[in-house]
Amino acid sequence: MVAAVARPGVLIRLFAALALVLSGLLVTGLGVLAPGPPRINVRWTPQTTDGDRARFEQQLRLMQPRPVAERTWSYVLLDTSRDHVGQILDHPAVEDRHYVGPGRTLTPEAPPLQAWLMARYGRPPANWIAAAWWVAGPLLCAAGLVIAWPQLRAWSVAADVRVAAVVMVSAGLRVWLVLSGGQYFWPDEKRYLGARTLLAAVRGEPGALKDALDEPSSLFFRTVGLVPAEIERLTGPHPHTPALVYGACSLVSIWLVAAIARRLDATRDETFIAALLAASSTALLYWSRHLTGYDLALMCGLFAVFVGVRRTGSAVRSVVTGVWAVTAFLAYAGAWPLAAAVCAIHVADATDIRHGLRRTVFASAGVAAVVAATVTAFRLAGISWIGALSTFSGKVTQGDLAEGWRLPFAYLWHAEHLLVIAWALALAWCGWHMFLTVLVTTRNSQIPMSRPAVRAPQDRLIRAGVVGVLCIYAALAISSSVLHRFVVYGRLSRPLVPFLCLVSAAAVGRLLHRTTDKARRAVLTMFVLAITVQAGFNFRIPLQQEFPAEFIARAQRSTPGPHVFVNARHLYPGPEPVEIKSGYREVASAAHPLEFRPYQYEGYTADERQALRTTDIRMRDFVPAK
Repeated sequence: MVAAVARPGVLIRLFAALALVLSGLLVTGLGVLAPGPPRINVRWTPQTTDGDRARFEQQLRLMQPRPVAERTWSYVLLDTSRDHVGQILDHPAVEDRHYVGPGRTLTPEAPPLQAWLMARYGRPPANWIAAAWWVAGPLLCAAGLVIAWPQLRAWSVAADVRVAAVVMVSAGLRVWLVLSGGQYFWPDEKRYLGARTLLAAVRGEPGALKDALDEPSSLFFRTVGLVPAEIERLTGPHPHTPALVYGACSLVSIWLVAAIARRLDATRDETFIAALLAASSTALLYWSRHLTGYDLALMCGLFAVFVGVRRTGSAVRSVVTGVWAVTAFLAYAGAWPLAAAVCAIHVADATDIRHGLRRTVFASAGVAAVVAATVTAFRLAGISWIGALSTFSGKVTQGDLAEGWRLPFAYLWHAEHLLVIAWALALAWCGWHMFLTVLVTTRNSQIPMSRPAVRAPQDRLIRAGVVGVLCIYAALAISSSVLHRFVVYGRLSRPLVPFLCLVSAAAVGRLLHRTTDKARRAVLTMFVLAITVQAGFNFRIPLQQEFPAEFIARAQRSTPGPHVFVNARHLYPGPEPVEIKSGYREVASAAHPLEFRPYQYEGYTADERQALRTTDIRMRDFVPAK
């Protein structure tokens, strides 16, 4: 009864706190985006002398004069009110002006949001935001956190601060990656431009909808892209904007790995280990800088697992699991093995066969509902979604079908190094103990004393991890090496990582469970230190990479004159011979992104990878010798 009475008060407090935090973020965002006071161009009459112009500038409060043309000067306009603008226009010495529109209002040449802020720079609330955003924004956020502190403190009892620290460090690394560039390096990243086309369709531009639906393999990717596309429309196009949005999906995936482990009855240590392993994975890191749907699809798939493994399952929960599973496929068509693994885990986590059949039926209903809705939507636009998918899949021919069964191992080794060995050992241990559990259950006997039984709370964690790994790997290997229908790339192997993290957390948790508290802390400390060192070694290349666009820009800034660039582009199927004319000298060079081995498993055959590794593919800049 007490809880029932207190609940409305808690909700009101949380709502007020959320409103304050969002207001603080909005004020901070507007303050950062505000480009400062606008400038206005004024053309003075031929009779205006330099002395007259200086006097009129003082009278009209035109600041920071800058010559533009013979009689045209640019000025900072602090007062953007209609009366002041009118005073300038009516002045007899002013012959013409720019950036003043109908109604004597300022119309700066800038994206809509920046233009709005510039036009109102001298009036509240824009002038308040411009002057005090760095104080007002953090204060509003802090006030919201203070109001929500009692509830946050209660949640912290169940939560693990170590997991929060892992997520925060991961967020910083991903921001580092995004801001260091690399967007639009891969041809697939241009699919994000479809989000801009979809935004145009939403805004009612004729013909835009059919153009947006031309590619059937990334519908949800483009739908999510409406958010950064609208931000770019308001603030100006910049590749970092969509990269930060899509990169956040990778961050959410790390949290979801921990949340899934906790929901599968993992201990606090096991939950922390699962999050740490996911955050330490290079495979889950480096794609965060690129404008692709790979992280979005992984996030959707993991969220489906999170929904589907809750013990108090219902028909609705099974339907939602199926919906999110197929949404992963709509974010990136190559995520279909992940979607299948999600449904398999949901069914395998059932309490009995009858419960499993029930989950199968309702999860299939969720999948069918989304597929039917998608087919219908495309049909209304005059496009066959199934036919378009079939046509698209026929175009994906890069790579080698025969090496599909071994490519995940090679890719993960070059991405993770010694971490793969730890994952393999943990997977073998979990698989063996899972086999023993099934054998004991079937024979209705006890495990011999020499073989310690798997703890009951670990059964679900082990089962989910093992089922996920086996389903995804089997789908990749059979579809490529057996059926010869689906080429395996490195990015398709990435969904194995979260489930390898789950089985590793279960294996390490078993070890910690058998030790004393003092030994447990020592073993956990050593484990965290080893994983951190390996992650630092693995992350060093992605964090230091330079991409062709950034290399070219840096070279042009540092060295004047004509430039001849070598290998400063995406190389496919491999390096090409380049001849440099005599009379040129090399002034700059940098490692090519494709020297990062995991990138070489994105559509390159074994021979093409060998060519990349044995050829000098450095990006180089040549200028005429003096």
